[in-house]
Amino acid sequence: MGLVKLVKTKLQNGMDFWYRDDDKYIGERIALQKYEEYESELILRNVNINSVVVDVGANIGYYTLLLAKVCKKVYAFEPDFDCFKILLKNIAENKLQNVVAINKAVSDKKEVRAMIKDKSNLGNSRLDVRCQISDIKKIETVKLDDEIREKVDLIKIDVQGWEPKVIMGAKKMIKKYKPILFLEFNGDYKMILFLKKYYNNIFMIDYWFYILKKDINIDRKTGYADLFLTNKNINIWERYKNLQWKKVIKTILRY
Repeated sequence: MGLVKLVKTKLQNGMDFWYRDDDKYIGERIALQKYEEYESELILRNVNINSVVVDVGANIGYYTLLLAKVCKKVYAFEPDFDCFKILLKNIAENKLQNVVAINKAVSDKKEVRAMIKDKSNLGNSRLDVRCQISDIKKIETVKLDDEIREKVDLIKIDVQGWEPKVIMGAKKMIKKYKPILFLEFNGDYKMILFLKKYYNNIFMIDYWFYILKKDINIDRKTGYADLFLTNKNINIWERYKNLQWKKVIKTILRY
């Protein structure tokens, strides 16, 4: 990371949190406690002290730290080594013993792939099928089905378009344990079509699909959003009666 300076702040749960001083996309928003407020609340409301969770695309550890304080165990996967070093620092700073940090990418098979690194945005590094491995950094990929041998209650995935590969590498886990899934998608609804196809036809799981929009003023099928999948009808309107929540989260079963 060169001479980049690290800055320490506090998360909303009181944990110490380090981030790069040039991190405008994630670090500064976390410091202001304005980073993915609804997403954070939704995830935390659906885990407990007995939960085992998986954070795929852990970045520098925001969700890892939030979940580690309230869950039994967190598996955190982050392939970018610069991010991974800060993730380890945040884990050590808070003396967390229930986090397993893994410096690998997650996919549908074990192999070596190319990873594009966005130097201006630590949250935007991604695997890419179009690049030659010799041109950019090599990164090892693994399957969740191979890496984790215990019951998993929730999987959070933020891997810049690689989400379907992650899911296909966790088929056994999903079929057996039916975990909650929380993942980002880019709004073109290919992700939703993929999930409906595999959850209904292959996994044979009756999942409820909800969408959490990044911008509550946008009501169209574009831009970034988050998907929340659960095999239970959580009666979301009763749980989130706040008017703002009704603008943000909705069922997408009709799409």
